[in-house]
Amino acid sequence: MPRHHRRQLGDCNGHGRSNRFTNMQPDRGFHTGFPLNWSFGNRDMWQPIVQPQNGDRNDRHCIIVDYGSDPYDDFNHSPVFLPGIIVRDPAQRPSSVNNNDPNKASNEVLKVESVNFNIEENTRAHHTNEFDITEAYETPNPQLVVRRGQSFDITVTFNRPYDKSKDDLRLVFQAGQEPLPSKQTHVEFVLSDVDLPKQWGAKVVRQDRSTLRVSIFTPPNCYVAKWKFKIDVVKKADQKTAIYRYNHRDPIYILFNPWCKDDQVYNDDNRALREYVLNESGRIYAGTYKNINSKPWNFGQFQDNVLDCCMFLLEISELNWNVRGNAVNVVRKLTALVNAPDDGGVLVGNWSGNYKGGKSPLTWSGSAAILEEFYRTKMPVKFGQCWVFSGVLTTICRALGIPARSVTNFDSAHDTDGSVSFDIHFYPNGETDERRNADSFWNFHVWNDVWMSRPDLPQGYGGWQAADATPQETSDGVCCCGPASMTAIKNGELSLPYDGPFIFAEVNADKIYWVTQFDGSMVNNNVEKKCVGRNIVSNV
Repeated sequence: MPRHHRRQLGDCNGHGRSNRFTNMQPDRGFHTGFPLNWSFGNRDMWQPIVQPQNGDRNDRHCIIVDYGSDPYDDFNHSPVFLPGIIVRDPAQRPSSVNNNDPNKASNEVLKVESVNFNIEENTRAHHTNEFDITEAYETPNPQLVVRRGQSFDITVTFNRPYDKSKDDLRLVFQAGQEPLPSKQTHVEFVLSDVDLPKQWGAKVVRQDRSTLRVSIFTPPNCYVAKWKFKIDVVKKADQKTAIYRYNHRDPIYILFNPWCKDDQVYNDDNRALREYVLNESGRIYAGTYKNINSKPWNFGQFQDNVLDCCMFLLEISELNWNVRGNAVNVVRKLTALVNAPDDGGVLVGNWSGNYKGGKSPLTWSGSAAILEEFYRTKMPVKFGQCWVFSGVLTTICRALGIPARSVTNFDSAHDTDGSVSFDIHFYPNGETDERRNADSFWNFHVWNDVWMSRPDLPQGYGGWQAADATPQETSDGVCCCGPASMTAIKNGELSLPYDGPFIFAEVNADKIYWVTQFDGSMVNNNVEKKCVGRNIVSNV
């Protein structure tokens, strides 16, 4: 089904305002106040049409916007009308060109007729062809999903042959509501003959008359987002510059790329990538350390609107754009967004046994249904417990391209005060003192391992990182946890970010028995050193 909505008419950023059209200055033959219409006749482009005085609505030429000495406004969606800009009636331009005359044909303004994203070819090369939204038999409007740091080819058809000596083309990528070059959410570049390492760029692969095959390069630290794609044709004449902008209707989804050596989530083990990125099903383990059982789980990261839901979570995350390409920051934020207490995230936790108004956590068998409901209602889904939170986080990470797995720790401690111990208090008569017993102990607890390098830590602490989306304790004032280097946890190095002491206590806390004496003092009566973290199980 279609997953994209038409923007409100008005200005081109979708806000439905029309004030940017109020300062147009009429040229000869153009009447002030004529409406600006938008045509959706060509599925690949939104094309501005000026209604000329004679009322003819069939002119399909793009608007000419003269910007004088300052040819381009980077801070707005095109077309942008500023005071003093002249908007010319397309009817004043030559409407017919003799294609047999090469001189006349070469003087005709180059116009993009269509763009083919070559979705089937590109998604196969980028390991994204399993996404339902990319498949023609799943949706009438397939989308392009690619991974950063890896080139992809598009095919552009013009109204005449492209001449690199005369035609100035500029490719434009924009992300977010207010794309800005200063935030690197507005990126533009010209066609080049070279591929500059780790940079945005494009080069012509092949030309066949009016058709160009263009290879586009994205940097390996590109922001993970849905990027709008545009092509600008720049025409300079008489000391003025006209820009003809092609707006592609559909965005380009750009994800993390664990197959790219320069990506933060790179993993050179193809078997691991098949399991921890591409596998849609698995098992989540539960029970006790003496009686381990498993529950089948459909992660479903490629299903229906799951990727759109993941992108929506990033959009509402309030992450600064400068960390939208950083897997550490993204995963940390996702551990908060999967639960509901702080920011109305995906899932409401419930351990009461009363699940009125929702579903028992035991009834869920996969993540896709949860994410679909959240994406549809924009309301937290009821209810989940640790294995459900973990399953959902695994799905989101895999959908975004971050290798992830669900991990079960048997006999798991919950340290509430940062003491890195599980403390149990007793009265002098041997009865438990529940007033002081804030720590808890679980037969099992499920969290996640995610794979990434850690440029923020000393060398050697990359690889698997622990992250926990179950709302237990707050970290930096929010119910989030991790990512914490598993190497650091194993070595008992607890000062490194993030949340090392809490995760260390889950797997390695001492169980300490305290007895309150009649004079009010407390005595350490016993210490058990091997009762926490008896077994850790995952799909490997």
